[in-house]
Amino acid sequence: MVPMGTSSDAGWQVRLFLHLPLETTSREMPMVTAPQPELAVTDVAWSERLGDLARAIGTEPFYERLLSLFGSLIGHDSAWIIRYSRVATPDVRFTRNVPRHVLDIYESTFFAVDPFFRFWAEISRPGVVLLRDVLTDDNELYREGFQSKAGFLDEMALFFPVIGHSGLALFVQRSAVPFSDEDRAKAQHIFPALEGIHRAHVGRLFYELRYRSDNADRSLIQAPTLIVDRCGTPAYVSPAWRDAEQKLPDLRGVVASWHHDEKRRTLTSLDVGPNHQIRIEAFDRDFQLAPEGFMLILEQASKLNDKVAAALEKLELTSRERDILTLTVQGKTTGEIAQALAISKGTIKNHRLRMYRKLNVTSERALLGMLMPLIDGDGARAHNGVGQSRH
Repeated sequence: MVPMGTSSDAGWQVRLFLHLPLETTSREMPMVTAPQPELAVTDVAWSERLGDLARAIGTEPFYERLLSLFGSLIGHDSAWIIRYSRVATPDVRFTRNVPRHVLDIYESTFFAVDPFFRFWAEISRPGVVLLRDVLTDDNELYREGFQSKAGFLDEMALFFPVIGHSGLALFVQRSAVPFSDEDRAKAQHIFPALEGIHRAHVGRLFYELRYRSDNADRSLIQAPTLIVDRCGTPAYVSPAWRDAEQKLPDLRGVVASWHHDEKRRTLTSLDVGPNHQIRIEAFDRDFQLAPEGFMLILEQASKLNDKVAAALEKLELTSRERDILTLTVQGKTTGEIAQALAISKGTIKNHRLRMYRKLNVTSERALLGMLMPLIDGDGARAHNGVGQSRH
């Protein structure tokens, strides 16, 4: 028997040879190849798309065009744009060739075990990330639950920092052939240019908000936001921030104390009472509206944790079972949960089995499927992203 599997530059080629009588010939299975890229960096058409992207800086179609430019170089079958945050659930902004039922199960249940969600929450590093970079042995729910239902084999993401420690990820997916090291290298080659254009877009958004607010795209600037220059002078104050100043008497005092703190450039967050916090992001000298200034984003403290806690109150669980389930929803592995709670992996397994019996489920997948609608209200999420409808 000849070994299964040979490889070639054109993609993966799988052949199966059978022992047959001498008078017959071997049979060859159909060749499985990766989707071919639409363009190459050296093509004039790709340069034209790059120009289209530059002209879209500061406008609503920008990220759809950015995804189109990226996707034209990497053969793929489907694509997503997802905004990730450390304190909120993932927000799907756009999809292409993704069935509606796949989007529904991601938003209602499987976002909680998305390994890219965990990557941004823990590492927050811009760049090129493949599924194999973030997938671990503990991601069984994602592999067997979401991947199998969604029908994709591999995915590649470009992560861009946005505001308030959130990140925007542009995904391309393949259904039959994984992304190669050559695909990764190609994406890494163009990433610095795309990130530079992205940063120009974010800077232009705030410039437009300050001087031409009627025409500005507000899709990335929804939370109460204050931008100050390096001297502390406000360069942009969102209407939501002004409202917050009226509702939270401590807000102005917290900001004033921060401004006079010599260590302010190293601070990343401030507490405003027991229920709110300010996320701080320092700009470099290239940020058009406030070079070397700061952006302050007001948020409710631990929004996701609060939702999880409220959902768990509806279930008859012990405090230890609630702790384990809370960390599971946050994407922690069994090993990380054991370390956080100072218990063994075997103890965690026993607690999970007891939860299954209490709630009449047979697996962690079913348990999370029961919990996610409670966390997310009725499971419905707003669909006000850019570009093509996600319906």
